[in-house]
Amino acid sequence: MSPAIFNETNPLHTSNGAGLMLPVCTVPYRRPIFSGREVSIYFDYQGPASWPAHSHSQMELMLLGDEAKCSFAWQAQDGTWRQEELTGPRICVISPHIVHACDWRRSADMILIFVEPGADRAEVNTTREVWVHDFLALAAHDPMLWQLVGSLRQLGRLPKTPDRLYVESMGAVLATHLVQAHFDARSGVACGGLSPAQLDLVLAYIQRHLGEGLPIAALAREASVSRYHFIRLFKASMGLPPHQYILKCRLLRAKEMLGTGEFRVAEAAYESGFCDQSHLNRHFRKFFGFTPKALLKKKRSSQ
Repeated sequence: MSPAIFNETNPLHTSNGAGLMLPVCTVPYRRPIFSGREVSIYFDYQGPASWPAHSHSQMELMLLGDEAKCSFAWQAQDGTWRQEELTGPRICVISPHIVHACDWRRSADMILIFVEPGADRAEVNTTREVWVHDFLALAAHDPMLWQLVGSLRQLGRLPKTPDRLYVESMGAVLATHLVQAHFDARSGVACGGLSPAQLDLVLAYIQRHLGEGLPIAALAREASVSRYHFIRLFKASMGLPPHQYILKCRLLRAKEMLGTGEFRVAEAAYESGFCDQSHLNRHFRKFFGFTPKALLKKKRSSQ
């Protein structure tokens, strides 16, 4: 059964005067940071509520805060309804005219950005696609995305709206950067790689088996894709090929273990999946700029 639909006579929507339709807000926190002809930005603290099915003529970017939890549904190209459970922080890119609905189950802040088609080249192919991705996974290798979203969140908490041109420019830059860096506008297919569910499974598997061999074939099985496609999709998601990401995780775990002062270098090397102590030493120094022994010495001198 599909959700209830917004329509032109439905009183449960509001307009900002420029033709932008928004679901009703059940808590009095929504306020426009900027409302313009090409880009409109809203900050919202959304409490538990349901947004009936609706659509916008603009592309929508929905940035969910850390505490967000909701059931997100949209109407696919074949007319069927699809649903995904979302927890923050998440980024959703919704193409124009896609009918979608949200059931908010936990209070959280969010940023809503609406971009008119063709504005500043921040345009996705209108293939009735919805793209959802983990914000932290993208921002880990995209400092610009991290900084722009953080700045907009700060602006949303200010008592007064800053300079309109500044805010509009920031919103346009964020929308353009997100689409061009992480979304294939020509095909309408997310180039973020693995889906959030696939990525969660793979990353959890890596952490559980970090002290073992971790062959690519095992990771590909977790994501239910072929080995070849897994390597490409994983790099698109994380900005690193699988072997480099695993090496980084092993180095971080070894550093964490050595930082406790309770493990010898050889023990940390074994537990974090390195072949031997020299293998850890070589990569540790290259990555952190100092040796494992130097870290141990610093830890012991501080005790």
